[in-house]
Order: sequence, then structure tokens, then C-alpha cells
Amino acid sequence: MLDQGSSINTRNGSIDRISNLPNELLYAIMSTLPALELVYTGMLSTRWRHLWTSSAYLNIDVNQFGRHRGQKFCNFVNRMLRQRGSSLLDALRLHSADTRDASSWITYAIKRSSKVVEFSEDIDCEPFKLDYGVVDFTSICLKFLVLNNVCIDANVFYPINSSCPALENLELRDCSLEVPEISSGSLLHLDIDNCCLFEDLLISSSSLMSLCIKNPQHRAPMIMTLPCLEVAIVILDEFFHSTDDLADMDEGEEQDGEEINHGIVSGLTKARSIELIAPLREDKFEMEIWTSPMFDNLISLTLGEWCMSNEFSPLLHFLWYSPLLEDLTLKLNMEVCEYCLQEPPTAPPLVKEFTADYLKKITIYFWLGDERVSKLLTLLAPICKSLEDIKLIPSTPPGVRAFVSRVQRIIK
Repeated sequence: MLDQGSSINTRNGSIDRISNLPNELLYAIMSTLPALELVYTGMLSTRWRHLWTSSAYLNIDVNQFGRHRGQKFCNFVNRMLRQRGSSLLDALRLHSADTRDASSWITYAIKRSSKVVEFSEDIDCEPFKLDYGVVDFTSICLKFLVLNNVCIDANVFYPINSSCPALENLELRDCSLEVPEISSGSLLHLDIDNCCLFEDLLISSSSLMSLCIKNPQHRAPMIMTLPCLEVAIVILDEFFHSTDDLADMDEGEEQDGEEINHGIVSGLTKARSIELIAPLREDKFEMEIWTSPMFDNLISLTLGEWCMSNEFSPLLHFLWYSPLLEDLTLKLNMEVCEYCLQEPPTAPPLVKEFTADYLKKITIYFWLGDERVSKLLTLLAPICKSLEDIKLIPSTPPGVRAFVSRVQRIIK
């Protein structure tokens, strides 16, 4: 006799063995399905009709709906969530496009104790405004939060700092931020990627173990000393100080004469691994490193073009302040910050004689023809007496590659 819910294919007499699997295995299968396919499983058999409503994973993607991305998508999601009722969630992954109901869908997941919430607004749309009073991130269960292409203000962000005691991972990508501080006491990993900061942002989460800031617009966050920090990555591109960004700053700030604040380097002094990439020359970085405290835990250091200014002064200061450094990588790509080059250079303080006793490995990425490399190696030779390995990795500048490619096509 077949178990309840089993079925036989009347055409060839085969048994539907999938429906005989335990619910736990069926839920595991469902967790891999996009929302549209998940709901369609309710048509497979009487046993499957309502089984999907208890799936703890929802993957909702507007791109599944093709040209019906508007009201049909909205109606589908609202009806699906109504049918799920109060069933608990483990994870919501939501990709939407100009749908106002998305705020309430996020709150639905939070109220169902979801541990993971990932929301992304379609990149072709304007940043999605998370509505205060509709979105509420208050949760004792939320561990992993990803927000992509959203506009978020201090009121909406406040519960993330104060009312998410389990939150460990926060990723903000392509977002517009009007947030004064990130101070969550439980946060372990923070990524801020290509976000527009409309006001000064202070990062003060004392439990942070890894921090990644890539290509902030308008300004970079300021960082308090993070005592648990292990890994830090900060990348500023050549457009960081672009004239367009400066023109977009609030008129009140311009009138008050406020400067764009970095406050980054001095907050990273406890890290074991640091990557600081910026064009030549990033004068705010330079001034910070001249007055920074010691990097007593630093083992691995990667620096960009900015460290080569003022006769390698930023690099020498970093080596001086990093007595335990073992591995140094330099990425010299010849990018320049036109904004900083317009500022008069500040004479760096003198570097006392020192030796990098623990530095064993140096890797330098550079363009062919960069004469600074040989000069740099000559300068470092008496400092790095324990050096065991030097790797020089040259590459052809893009302009030269394009020229060679054109010549080759002409020859052929």
C-alpha cells in the first residue's frame, strides 16, 4: 500500500517517489527554487498543494516576470505572502524594480524571524527609498543584512544599530546614505561598496573584525579605533574628489567651509592586514599617516599609488609605524587625483632612521617604464635587512596595449 500523498503515473505505472520523501528533504529542495517555481510546486499533487507555504527560504526576483515586471509581479508577491501567513522564515532574497510594496515585504521577513535579508533594487532604477514607518529592522534573529541600491536615512537605520543584537554581517552596495553612525555592538563584518555619503558617517562598531570600504562618493567614512579589527580594505578611486561630487555637496556645507573628512587610517591601528588603495596623491591619507599611532599588530600591508608621493614619504612612515610587518605589496597604477594635485603639498615630517626587521616579502605591481621602482628598491635595501623575497610584476599600460593592438591589426 502506498503512503498517503504518494501517487502512481497512470501512463507507465511509475511511483511518485519524490512525494514520499520526508518534509525536511522536500523543504531542502524547495529552498533552492525561485519564488515563481516554488509556488508552482503546489500543482504537483495534493500533498504539495500547501507544502510550499512552510518553506523557510524565499528567493523573489522581478526578472522572472519578464515584461510583466509591474503590477503582475506586485500582485504575485502580495498573494504569495498572504498565503504563507505567519510561517517563519530563515532567509529572504528579494530583487525588485520600482515597487513601493517592497518596503512592506522586507518588514514581513523581519517579523517572521528571518536570519538573512537581502534586498536589491534593480540597478536601472533610482535608489529605492526605504520608508520610515513601513520598514522596521528591529529583530532579535537577523544575522545577515544586504541592501543594494537603496536610499536609507537615520530613522530607518536606527534599529540596525540599536535593536538587532544578533546582527553580524552588514553589506551596503550602491546605496545613498544619510546615516551619521554605524555603531552596532554585535557587528563583525561590514562592507560599504560604491555608496554615496550625504553626511559624515562615523564607524564605531567596536566588535568589527573585518571592514571593507570601496569607492565611496562625496566623502569617506570616519573610523574610530576598532579594537577587534583583523582585516581592513579601503579603496578610493580617481573620481573620489571629482568636481561633480564637490558641486553636489550641500550648499550649507560649502558655506561653512567644511572639508571632506577621511579619518580612516588612525582607526585601523589594531588590524593585522590593511589594504589602502588611492590615486597619487591622496593628501588626507598622507596627513593622517604622519600623525598616526603605531600599527603594532600589522603583519600584511597593501598600498596604492598614493604612498609614492613626497619621495615615498607615506610609505616610509607606514613602515616606520609597523614594527612587525612581514609582507608588503605595492600596486602602482599611475592614477592621479587631480583635486589633490591642485592643493599645495605639505612638507612631511622627517623619518628617523629605522629598520624593518620582520619584513620578509615585497611584491610590486607596476607599469613597464616606471623608473620609480629601481629608486624605491635602492631606498629600501638598507631598511629591509631580513628581506627574503622580492617579486616585481610588470604590466603594459593600457594606452600602450591599445596602440600595439592597432599596429598589429594594421600589419595583418
